Amino acid sequence: MGVLQQAYPGMANIMVSWSLKTDYSELQFNIYVLLTTDMISSTLIIESGCSLMQILKEEIKDRIIQAAIDVFMNEGFKLASTRKIIKKAQISNGNLYNYFSSKEELFYAITTPFYHYFNNFLFQIVEHNDPEDFSTERIEILSTKIGNMIEEHRKEFIIIMNKSQGSKYENYKDDIIKIMTDHFEKNIKKKCVNTFPENFIMQILATNFIETLLEISKHFKSDNWAVENIRLFLMYHARGIAQFY
Repeated sequence: MGVLQQAYPGMANIMVSWSLKTDYSELQFNIYVLLTTDMISSTLIIESGCSLMQILKEEIKDRIIQAAIDVFMNEGFKLASTRKIIKKAQISNGNLYNYFSSKEELFYAITTPFYHYFNNFLFQIVEHNDPEDFSTERIEILSTKIGNMIEEHRKEFIIIMNKSQGSKYENYKDDIIKIMTDHFEKNIKKKCVNTFPENFIMQILATNFIETLLEISKHFKSDNWAVENIRLFLMYHARGIAQFY
């Protein structure tokens, strides 16, 4: 059993728990779940148990992805390693490769779905023909939408914007800032009659906007907290700081 405990850290917890009981069948079942959870392969067939095996496979895959999200967010794509992800996920060394062939494949399994999601999310915000509306109601709607996005996807947002150096998304933040800059410039031109701020100022505002969302994501406390801070920022962004005095 010592070898098994070294290979599967969860074995120790099972043995301690069972030592307080007398049900040997429960011990057998718990060890079976532990081993099959970590060693299952696509060739494993158990009569009347295929659905359970599929559930276990999905649980392992999700565990790997969640561990990878934390490692990529803390280490960045360049410094992250499969070794660190395996340790975080608490799986055996070879098990990760049953689901992902490389660090790159795992990284893109996390970032590519968010890339498409965020592009669509941003398109809904900036691509419209209506006059820019900075009413209280409009600010409340935007704050809620952005706050919900951060609550659900803050880690992926941080990874693709700040932790993707060395990957194909390393310039994604610059691309988004360019889109926001063009959006601000287009709407300012509609309202300015005599003077128009140069493009560089619009770039500063766009950069400030994205960096603010990243800071809120990094220090996230709750959905309500995020929405309120985004609301205050949008009020400042739209109306200036004088309104707070």
